[in-house]
Amino acid sequence: MDETNKQKELAMSVNTAAINSAPPVTGKVNWYIVLMTLSMFMTGASGMVVEYVLSTVSSYLNGSSVESFSLTIAIMMGMMGLGGWAQRFVSDKNIIDKFVYLELALAVVSAFAPIAVYAAFSYTPEHYQLVYYFFVMSIGFMVGFEIPFITRANSTFTKRLSDNLSIVFAADYVGAFVGALIWVYFLLPHMNIIQIGFVLSALNFGVAAMTYAYFRRQTLFSQCKKVLFGMLLVATALIVGFNKVPEWAVVVDQKMYPDPIVTSKKTPYQNLTLTHNPINNDTRLYINGSTQFSSIDEVRYHEALIHIPASTLSEAPKRALVLGGGDGMATRELKKYDGIEIDLIELDRDMFTWSKTQEHLTKLNHNAFADFKEIDINDYAAVRSALRDFRSDGGHRVFYTDANNFINAYVQNQVPPRYDIIVIDLPDPYNLAINKMYTLQFYNRLNALLNDDGVIVSQSTSPFHAPKVFATIGKTMRAAGYYATPYRQNIPSFGEWGWWLAGKTPKKFEGLHTDTQYFTDELAKASFLFGKNEIIDDETLEVNSLMRPVLVRLYSKESWKVE
Repeated sequence: MDETNKQKELAMSVNTAAINSAPPVTGKVNWYIVLMTLSMFMTGASGMVVEYVLSTVSSYLNGSSVESFSLTIAIMMGMMGLGGWAQRFVSDKNIIDKFVYLELALAVVSAFAPIAVYAAFSYTPEHYQLVYYFFVMSIGFMVGFEIPFITRANSTFTKRLSDNLSIVFAADYVGAFVGALIWVYFLLPHMNIIQIGFVLSALNFGVAAMTYAYFRRQTLFSQCKKVLFGMLLVATALIVGFNKVPEWAVVVDQKMYPDPIVTSKKTPYQNLTLTHNPINNDTRLYINGSTQFSSIDEVRYHEALIHIPASTLSEAPKRALVLGGGDGMATRELKKYDGIEIDLIELDRDMFTWSKTQEHLTKLNHNAFADFKEIDINDYAAVRSALRDFRSDGGHRVFYTDANNFINAYVQNQVPPRYDIIVIDLPDPYNLAINKMYTLQFYNRLNALLNDDGVIVSQSTSPFHAPKVFATIGKTMRAAGYYATPYRQNIPSFGEWGWWLAGKTPKKFEGLHTDTQYFTDELAKASFLFGKNEIIDDETLEVNSLMRPVLVRLYSKESWKVE
């Protein structure tokens, strides 16, 4: 008997006890096919979402979302192929049992992977990627086993290969589609990322339990005690883990920060952490692990951000637009100008609410957001509708929307230029989402919002630690037709920091228009001074654009090499 015939004979004897206990095909409902189709649907959904979870964890830790997602999914797909190839060496004997063990193992690994990766990043940051890719590869390898296992088991009940493959792949792909929708619209916005793995593991555990109960129902309690005990252990681990993992995350979080954590919050867009050192009374805000401000020296940053560009105006600003600035510090400084009207564009509603209510933040920002009207518009059409009555609006407003949506709608509605100062207080351009607000296209559109004698200011990272990024921002502003001027100041918690101010006409220092805590006229004027060759010749640099996001590459590859 040749090898092929041996395999066929072996396949016919697959899992004899399990198959004998399955109901016969009646011509109406084949419950085996229903079960395995449901199993494939559930594993397809969980397999897709677990890729998203690990990719998101990586982007939170590394910053580069495109690179993280691309590498994670590519590696998982490669390991799925390897798993699909390796399963050929697993015999058909007791294949249902093996499938159940596979689902239990996948449930455990998927559940605990996010917190394990986060712990590795906190305790051994130089080696955490080894842990991360271990989980990525392990999960990918096990997911690669699922489809071949189900296909092999299905061959007993669906004699036609085309029927078998259509059932398996249709259920898998539709499950992946549904899983992606649930991820985008429910899991990511409403759940802690480190708990989502446990939700996914419930699907794998459910598949294992349904499959085993169906095939072993006649001998479930007499011959399957070891498997049932294993299921009990896994279920216990998942339940305990789901409830305890937030506490574990607090311990892991604290390891990442030098001062005690006061409070932390995960929003749909970012992870917020507030720390306080009672010895030196230093309160710090971190977003996705990166320092946003220290209360010891934040006044230097925010006075430089607001009052130096305002000093280039002939008179104090009357209308201001702030992009970002969700901590309220920039608004605090702007309110020093009598009669000013402020519009704040903040995508993250939770960030604004936090800064409006959290006692440490309200003390620092002087309750800057207490009198803001909140306008909840989170899509382009809604922004356009809200802006129809924009001309008659007054007071201070916060628009919960993307800065690009707001500016595009402003231009489309042909609202006249109204702002004396536009403040871009956004994170450094470390990913594509933020890079959009540093592009030629963005600066071109911003021109429609600015009064003829108005000024734009953008925080522009460190001219010392990221010189090419700093110079590229200035070059891009000039390419948009602005007269752009750099300035800088030393912020002890950040180091040397820089900004670019820009206008439709050349700007020069006219003198501070309000009282300040840190800056004098002399110090503010000196901020415009740079040494020889401190700013890179922009002839060697490219303009940053939507289709050519050079800032993201420069920031990730050529910045912050010297601390």
